[in-house]
Amino acid sequence: MWQAGFDGVECVGSDGYLPAQFLNPQTNLREDGYGGSPENRLRFLREALAAMRDATDEDFIIGMRLSASDRDEAGPTIEDALAASRALQDQLDYLSLTVGTSASVGGAVHISAPMNFPAAHVAPEVARFKKALTIPIFATRRINQPQEAETMLARGEADVCGMTRALICDPVMPAKAEAGKLATGAVPYLPQIETDGAMQILDACDVLRRDVKARRKVVIADWRADWIGPELAELLSGEGSTRALGRQCALAGETIPDYVRDTMVGNLHRLGVEVILRSATTNEAAATFR
Repeated sequence: MWQAGFDGVECVGSDGYLPAQFLNPQTNLREDGYGGSPENRLRFLREALAAMRDATDEDFIIGMRLSASDRDEAGPTIEDALAASRALQDQLDYLSLTVGTSASVGGAVHISAPMNFPAAHVAPEVARFKKALTIPIFATRRINQPQEAETMLARGEADVCGMTRALICDPVMPAKAEAGKLATGAVPYLPQIETDGAMQILDACDVLRRDVKARRKVVIADWRADWIGPELAELLSGEGSTRALGRQCALAGETIPDYVRDTMVGNLHRLGVEVILRSATTNEAAATFR
């Protein structure tokens, strides 16, 4: 990367990946110089970071991504992550923090946390690292809106906020935020729906922007089998609507990772959302929902 002209690299030691497995005493069962004591478990990362520096120069940026906590009983605690970060910060130009781990179902849901998790829910943990370390701190995970990032920065909880899904949805969002135009670039899709005009028809943006209040009985046409349908159902559940989710496939949320889908489907069941599977059309789903 250095030879190709890049400005820096990031060593990924988060989410239960190999460096994290060395740090975790639950997974690092080695009996040589790379296992046992906290210092031995740090050796792999120390040597990896030193090799990166030896292969580049002092101007090349070397950062590291680390889970502030795995959010899982079998993983390292925030105290473990803080201790490792203090020990390694002299070898780093910045630390990028997240939460969760791909090593367990309970921890993996945080990798792509669904809408029922609070926005910027990593802030309290990231703030502890900001206070404890002297290098720049990056924060990531479910920071979806520019005002959420600005709040974290203004409170001194982080130096930089990473916003992956927000930029996938709208790559020019930072420019819009700078100009004070926070509307997304999404164009809602509406299928052809046969109606006599009496039935209220809304798209997802109508609901999210609160342009129109949904009526009491709502059928959600979940034609993409992704996040949108289940999360709209959760949102409307808190606003007093009776919901049904009309599906054209075998499972709600079929196209998203199972560890996220399972959490979402569990929430739908808890909220009493009726899931109508393999409804060929929105009209059929509406006819089924009484």
